[in-house]
Amino acid sequence: MSTKIIATVGPASFGPSIIKGMDSAGVDVFRINMSHTAVEDFETVYTMVSSWTDKPVCPDTHGHRYRTNNSISCLTPKDMKMMRIANRLKAPSVFLSFCAKAEDVWEIRGYFDHGISVVSKIENADGVRNLSEICEVSDEILIDRGDLSKAVALEKIAYAQEYIVSTAVELGTPVNVATNLMESMLSEAEPTRAEVNDIVKTLEAGASGLVLAGETAIGKHPVTVVRFMKKILDGFEEYNTARTRPELVDWLLK
Repeated sequence: MSTKIIATVGPASFGPSIIKGMDSAGVDVFRINMSHTAVEDFETVYTMVSSWTDKPVCPDTHGHRYRTNNSISCLTPKDMKMMRIANRLKAPSVFLSFCAKAEDVWEIRGYFDHGISVVSKIENADGVRNLSEICEVSDEILIDRGDLSKAVALEKIAYAQEYIVSTAVELGTPVNVATNLMESMLSEAEPTRAEVNDIVKTLEAGASGLVLAGETAIGKHPVTVVRFMKKILDGFEEYNTARTRPELVDWLLK
């Protein structure tokens, strides 16, 4: 199965020519981040993006970063309003922010009359602690390395990613990785060598999808960044085909 490119829609990419360009460049899923979208605007944004592409358009909940006795739900009141709209619009998938336990996944499924695909985001301590049970009830998971770095020390983030990816792969749950994949392309026309290496190592670990966030939402080069990500993904597949053959060096140097 080919690795998915999930692109976040934002001010830099909200328009028919940009969405169509990103679609052609290789985007598989368009993500609407409710942390930066007013619930009053959600239906308009969703409907317009859907009219510009045949690819799935999926909301990402705002979510509760921190739980208290008064906010044990994984969803904010804003999310609850959005879910009712998403159900009416027949959204195919939803990204569940700050998923902490299996019950969070069942809660969000309860808002939909159709079979919704739930992508549970692992980005807090409880999500890591309850990873296996979350994987077992989710269609996919997503590691948000940015928010996770508030629960895991920066020097341990790579190990946390390795643990989460390997656990998901072992359980057969597709796993996506987000945050800082090509952050330099917020302004630059190419990623850094370190970013390319990070992406390749993430693919080698078994990631099923890669998420572009600020790069496509607010960056200067939303289409170019998708095109470059697709080149890396295609190169990864080509390398794994050529690596055991005599033509490997020719492939590397062409």
